[in-house]
Amino acid sequence: MQKKEPAFQRGQLVLPPSWKERQKKTYPNLSPAIFDAFFALRRTSQRVDNMYASWLAGTGLTPAKIALLMLMWAANDEAVSFSSLGSHLSVGRATISGLVDGLVRDGFLNRREDPVDRRNSLAELSASGRKRLRSIMDDHSRRLTAAFGKIDPHELEALTHLLNHFANAAEAGDLPVAKPAPRRRESKASSLSAAGR
Repeated sequence: MQKKEPAFQRGQLVLPPSWKERQKKTYPNLSPAIFDAFFALRRTSQRVDNMYASWLAGTGLTPAKIALLMLMWAANDEAVSFSSLGSHLSVGRATISGLVDGLVRDGFLNRREDPVDRRNSLAELSASGRKRLRSIMDDHSRRLTAAFGKIDPHELEALTHLLNHFANAAEAGDLPVAKPAPRRRESKASSLSAAGR
């Protein structure tokens, strides 16, 4: 008799009762609410990523590049140091340098030395980049308002707080990756013996 597969509704963000029952029996000390929250967050993250990718499809930009450009936009036409960009995006200098170089090639940014500290570099929006970015920001604003504008601002604030809390909890509970068992080194004599078999 073929085992019946659990029924999932399309787009379902909560695990089915049969799954919860088995989980409760197997791991009685682990709250099913944790699985519900984690599973819902993963599904929501995938949907938002897909939605965001479709928004950026016509711009030729990646999410990392648009995040950097938003920081440049917020700087109100001022040059921004690589160290400041890296600090806000939580990435290293090499990553920032690669992103800036790509945006320079795309015509969005100019790159120059910091006159105060030549060990540091500065990025600034080009004239054409400023115009193109304004068009992208206008489009994003319309799309975000259409997608989430009907959600109560207090709910959005609560959601932001919970997401940050969830992220901090995930990082705090992250276990180190188990190292593979070391391979046993064979003696030269045993290797030669095995080869002669």
